[in-house]
Amino acid sequence: MFTSLQEMDAFEEAIRATLRKRQERLNMSDDVAGKIAFGFMGGQRTKVQALLVGQGAGKYRKPQRMRTPDLMNLCEALGLKWQEVIREAEKAVKQAQKESPS
Repeated sequence: MFTSLQEMDAFEEAIRATLRKRQERLNMSDDVAGKIAFGFMGGQRTKVQALLVGQGAGKYRKPQRMRTPDLMNLCEALGLKWQEVIREAEKAVKQAQKESPS
């Protein structure tokens, strides 16, 4: 269980890092990923960028909150199993919790 907003943010950031790494490994552009994951909507590339990088400039740049269907679509587009992505992100946060001083 996550006990703070910081842990929840770290969880989402771990997911983003996994998705970005896979996207880079596949050499897949945001445009292609967006077309596969969000082909039903306009602004597909922008949706991918909003979820993985964020919108705004400088200190105001914040990624969009990732809804479960967004995560599932992106994982499928990138050839990942969303269950494993979630499991690995949870492990990363729990490991960080153990390593941080109380």
